[in-house]
Amino acid sequence: IYNTSIGAGTGTATEHTSYNTFVGAYAGSDNNRTNQTTGATRNTYMGYLTGFTNREGSDNTGLGCLADFNNTVRSNTVFLGAHGR
Repeated sequence: IYNTSIGAGTGTATEHTSYNTFVGAYAGSDNNRTNQTTGATRNTYMGYLTGFTNREGSDNTGLGCLADFNNTVRSNTVFLGAHGR
């Protein structure tokens, strides 16, 4: 509930998670792929493929093309700039 997705392919795997905002093509596309009922919530991703690989991390912010691309479980982190990790 309360998820916002703007752009082609944004948040496509988002299920059983809430309070996420994804802006940009494929931003947050793989968010909560594991379908945990308590994971991958309250994330904000802006930019092409930003947060693409997040599977269980919560409370993350990613800004910039491919920011937070290699994160699968980290939480409470800010990722800035292209390829920000």
